Amino acid sequence: MASRNSSSNFYQQSVQRYGMSAPQPVAGSMTVAQAIKLAKSYWQQQGCSFDTYASYSEHLKEFGYWAHENLRPCLISEMNEWQTARYREYLYTRPSKRGGTLSGSTIQHHLDTLSSFFNIMVLYGQMERNPLRLIEGPHSRHNRLKSVPKRPCPLNMEVCKQLLSLPFDGHLGLRDRVMLHFSILFAPRPSEMAELTWMDLEWNVLTINRKNKNEPGVFQVPEYLLRLLQEMRFKYGAKANDPIFLSQGGKRGLSARGVRQAISRIGNRIGIDLCPKDFRTFLMSELSRIVDPKTLQAFVGHLDPQTSMKYYAKRTRIEIQRTLAVWKEAISSGVDLMAGFEEDVA
Repeated sequence: MASRNSSSNFYQQSVQRYGMSAPQPVAGSMTVAQAIKLAKSYWQQQGCSFDTYASYSEHLKEFGYWAHENLRPCLISEMNEWQTARYREYLYTRPSKRGGTLSGSTIQHHLDTLSSFFNIMVLYGQMERNPLRLIEGPHSRHNRLKSVPKRPCPLNMEVCKQLLSLPFDGHLGLRDRVMLHFSILFAPRPSEMAELTWMDLEWNVLTINRKNKNEPGVFQVPEYLLRLLQEMRFKYGAKANDPIFLSQGGKRGLSARGVRQAISRIGNRIGIDLCPKDFRTFLMSELSRIVDPKTLQAFVGHLDPQTSMKYYAKRTRIEIQRTLAVWKEAISSGVDLMAGFEEDVA
């Protein structure tokens, strides 16, 4: 009898916990500003990554400005498929920061944020359905992304030599030099680099907590880089729990956006458009030529080995032909590949 009561209590507690965690309908129509605040809180509760949360917040901030100017009243319930189409048209026509209009992939990122935002509003009873899905489906999204040519990676061995030979004085300082070495050796994501603290460096062993549920990376830091790190720590007077990479003034930790800007400035010194992901692509492409897929997967922390091979381990036609030549030479030592052809010619 006691076990039955305990089981019943456990069931009731489970139902209660689910009811407290599940989205509850919100009474009355919310303003767009209130809806954005609710969505951001929901993403945080769901454990959204730092980079994704920052990107979503930036996109919703722009949507909030647009809604304030175009919705009367500025309620989320007014955002139907017609208003959604108007906002999509606004994205196509608004100028970008670099001149021209937004690229297809950037527009799609804005729309993906908006779709996720609308789905949350449906969960909370503020919308009956996602209006973005009424005006376009997965096929439209695929075509928009397919029309955008992929940006080639600007890095190779010669470019890395140019970057490492830059004079790191004046505008580019010691911090940027260390950041460049980190990017070339370990290729961390911007958020991973921004969250590194001196506690992650134990003597000469560095632990990088990878994002996107990937395995952490544990590396032995080369002696020359260790000296640079010690020099930088002494310069800023950093404590154990302080971030490794600080702003130029040394007063606060560098954000993921700040990491991207710093890497971009380094690339501008030699006239190339550089971003942190380029180092990851370059590292993976080069390592895939000299190590086996399992070792490559462990180095970058991918849970799925197919991720490494599908997105980074690319092979050009020249490399494939060179492989054929090596194999032909190897097999020719034991097999006469021309056997049978001479008889046919005769």
